Amino acid sequence: MSSFSTGRVAPGASAPASPDPSSFQLHDVQWHLPDGRPLWQEPLHLSIGRERLGLVGRNGVGKSVLAQILAGRMPSAGTALRSGPVHLVAPPLLPQDKRSVGEAMGLGPRLAAVGRLVTGLATPDDLVLADGHWDLPARVAQALAEAGLPGLQPADAMAGLSGGERMRVALAGAMAADVHSVILD
Repeated sequence: MSSFSTGRVAPGASAPASPDPSSFQLHDVQWHLPDGRPLWQEPLHLSIGRERLGLVGRNGVGKSVLAQILAGRMPSAGTALRSGPVHLVAPPLLPQDKRSVGEAMGLGPRLAAVGRLVTGLATPDDLVLADGHWDLPARVAQALAEAGLPGLQPADAMAGLSGGERMRVALAGAMAADVHSVILD
């Protein structure tokens, strides 16, 4: 069951307990614009369980900011809890995107760590980053094939891809990621 409230919590009330699997909890979350004004009139209180949820609103009301906060990519005031790894699929960038396919999939650092391990050039940090993800190159290849991009490689440039292909790369990243939740922005 989802609930959304912008009401205040009573003084002395504590943040919610850790979320259950595949869920998010926001308590007193607020994000401020560069000029210091809060994006939302009231701090957000939100609990999302395992169900699918859509958020609709006018441009500029903070949907993308909220997606970034839920995914743990943007700091905010208040408490934002997530039960496990989250993959954020953001709209693809313009054709002059300088990233590689692997980076655009949101898997660049982990793919690079696994690659260094395979070649014997790994650092201790690579061992931590790659741990449990030894099959990532195979998952990436499978996800790209399932997205209709079977010849594409993680090192390929995004710049030469069409808008539809760039979106399929982003969705393939969600398919290849070992996460509990996916957020589509």
